[in-house]
Amino acid sequence: TTFPANEDEDQNGLDGESSTMMFGISGAVEYHLKNQRVSPFVGGGLGLSMSSSESKNSVVWQQSFTGLVTRTSTTTSGGLDYSIFGLAGVEIFITKSISITGEYEFAYQYNSSDKVESKIEAVQGTSPTLPSKITNDGPSQSRYGFHTTGMLILAIYF
Repeated sequence: TTFPANEDEDQNGLDGESSTMMFGISGAVEYHLKNQRVSPFVGGGLGLSMSSSESKNSVVWQQSFTGLVTRTSTTTSGGLDYSIFGLAGVEIFITKSISITGEYEFAYQYNSSDKVESKIEAVQGTSPTLPSKITNDGPSQSRYGFHTTGMLILAIYF
């Protein structure tokens, strides 16, 4: 995502930007209570995902300004999510090999972040202390809650 600096004609500016990457995998086991056209089920599963993000703030300064102008960027790396969930839903078979499923989950999720790095760089001018970098341990959090995993799941069996 880009955040425009929105500078005026007598100003210089750098757009801000933000990006996030997430990759995950999860698996679940279902137990179908009835083996019929409408098949309610319950189950449980585990999930694992990893994420990272980077953001830079937008900066605007007057063209006539000759002093130091700085920009801050923040990078969060190694965020690891673990989740354990119970699920319940209904699978409806349209034909013998095609079904539509609705499913709900109750999940516990733990997120930890490896590190958060803040960096201050000079955009204009120089300073003997720049660029400067501060690295801290990232935040962690636990969450509980209901959420839909799929309002509509279309399955084709071979």
